[in-house]
Amino acid sequence: DVSSPRATATISDYLKALSVELQDGGYGGFTESRSIQTVSSLDTIFIGGGTPSLLEPRQLEMILSLLDKRFGIASGAEISVEMDPGTFDEAKARAFRLAGVNRASMGVQSFQEEQLAVCGRGHGVSEVIKGVEDLRKAGLEDISMDLMSGLPGDTLETFTNTLKRAVELEPTHLSVYDLIVEEGGDCLSYETLICECRTLFMKSHSRYGIWSLVR
Repeated sequence: DVSSPRATATISDYLKALSVELQDGGYGGFTESRSIQTVSSLDTIFIGGGTPSLLEPRQLEMILSLLDKRFGIASGAEISVEMDPGTFDEAKARAFRLAGVNRASMGVQSFQEEQLAVCGRGHGVSEVIKGVEDLRKAGLEDISMDLMSGLPGDTLETFTNTLKRAVELEPTHLSVYDLIVEEGGDCLSYETLICECRTLFMKSHSRYGIWSLVR
């Protein structure tokens, strides 16, 4: 529960440490020979990992303000934030956009309810659809989605369904990551999945300018 005192304290402690890092270069993080003062303004910012969409808008504003003071943020910079389904609503998405965010990256993983449950994801398919709707209502049109191939229970049929449902939502970017399975695990072969991915994406290429497949 992100609203619990322990979670709130953890987030606060992290932001304090991040503030030190951004303002002072951390503890020995930057030296005279590697001064960041010579770096030009940032034209790309990606805030991800650890579900940053759990942050309050004011906390995200603080991070962006520190980045601007330390490095400078270029006019028209792409500012992306990972926003997991179920961790935000239209109001938060709009507040993030007003803070400067212009691209959202959604960790969807799958459109199969059973797979999401097995993998311990905190969202279902309905939250994915609502998340996309909320982002667009808030004015965030640049939406990236991450999927995973070879999840437990995957077949070509289920994975094809996941890909098709993702494409139907028309994100601006779609990445597919292959699940790394230890020896003895049960998953579809990467080669088979990659062929299926290419076939599906080629059919929808007129709508997709950017897509990627990552192992």
